[in-house]
Amino acid sequence: MLFEGVKPVFVDIDPVTFNMDVDKIEAAITKKTKGILVVHIFGQSADMTKIMQLANKYKLKVVEDACESLGSSYKSRQTGTIGDAGVFAFYPNKQMTTGEGGMIVTNSKNIYDQCKSLCNQGRNTQGDWLIHVRLGYNYRLDEMSASLGITQLKKLDWMIAEKRKIAELYSKFLANNPGILLPQIAPDRTHSWFVYVIRVESDRRNKLMNYLAKLGIQTKPYLPVIHLQPFMKKSFGFKEGSYPTAEKIASETLALPLYIGLTETDIKYISAQINSFI
Repeated sequence: MLFEGVKPVFVDIDPVTFNMDVDKIEAAITKKTKGILVVHIFGQSADMTKIMQLANKYKLKVVEDACESLGSSYKSRQTGTIGDAGVFAFYPNKQMTTGEGGMIVTNSKNIYDQCKSLCNQGRNTQGDWLIHVRLGYNYRLDEMSASLGITQLKKLDWMIAEKRKIAELYSKFLANNPGILLPQIAPDRTHSWFVYVIRVESDRRNKLMNYLAKLGIQTKPYLPVIHLQPFMKKSFGFKEGSYPTAEKIASETLALPLYIGLTETDIKYISAQINSFI
């Protein structure tokens, strides 16, 4: 959006699902607001009912960033299929991969035609190779990447099921530790587990991460807040305290190892080390 000259207006997050706090969206809407960009974080959908109600009330477009939630659903509807358009990413750390690249889905022929043109250097959609109707990009997914994606897509249900098994084992082995807040799944939603993120008090989080690293267990402080990134602070003047819930959670979250091939023995060992440290 910044490449298009759009000014981002952030909304703080829900402390349970880490998604956009729908009760704070309306206060951020002004006459200049054009749309709502919803990020379905970590593999779980945001509350799309309230978001779509607000969008209809104020005549706003809704784009779903479903890059981390491929395969998850909200009230039996797949994430990415509820708003005006949905976007998915297929980087190697996602639920499925094409190596690089992504996908846009929409029911709007106008959006489809524009995206089809933009990804192909602004050419028109009639197949006229030398006719460029807009400034576009070279965003065409190559055939080898697409072939890998089709193969991955055939295994997607199995891969998500395997990650769910790993998440369930983590939750089982870490359940009785009062110093850890485990991921929560809101009603009417499914989780496709892009990452498995626990919360630990901020003064312990980095110490735990360093302790696990010495044992050969890699974790990440996932995720830092966007508005305190150096570029965003410089460009828009954001500062600490702007979005306190997001800032607090960002200081406490830790992503644990989550990949297909991780065994129950591995998960039990990792969990035991975390429990022991806490």
